[in-house]
Amino acid sequence: MAGDTERLQSAQFLTARSSVLDRIGGCTVTTDLLDRAQAGDADAFARLVGPYRRELQVHCYRLLGSAADAEDALQETLLSAWQGLPAFEGRASIRTWLYRVATSRCMDALRSGHRRPAPVTPPPDGLTPPEPTRIGEVLWLEPYPDDPLTYIADSAPGPETRYE
Repeated sequence: MAGDTERLQSAQFLTARSSVLDRIGGCTVTTDLLDRAQAGDADAFARLVGPYRRELQVHCYRLLGSAADAEDALQETLLSAWQGLPAFEGRASIRTWLYRVATSRCMDALRSGHRRPAPVTPPPDGLTPPEPTRIGEVLWLEPYPDDPLTYIADSAPGPETRYE
């Protein structure tokens, strides 16, 4: 009788183990998908991180201020996640873990001296630029392309909003 109870509890544990770990962006992450990705299945890894790709890119852009640097950091993030996935213990959601990896890669990029220099174009002949009015303004911040932002919900007022 005790052996039957142990087998039943073991079966319940295995059933619970294949339950849902994370549900974000319409994608359900199960332990089966995670196990396959940790075993080196590239398709499972793509399904695991795919729903977070755009928001990770925007996160990197917010930290780095450059769309090109953000794309580089995203690639570094996905590479680090692929290499570090076997060590993922599941103490946090996949999304949280990916954000941690992305933040770490962005901080590494900011600390390294290999960042792209800000493009400096001299003013046309005869035109003198005005004196800077904002001390400490980030000069290398470039506009983020609109296309990747179309799938991210944003409730902030747009540029057409007027405050009086």
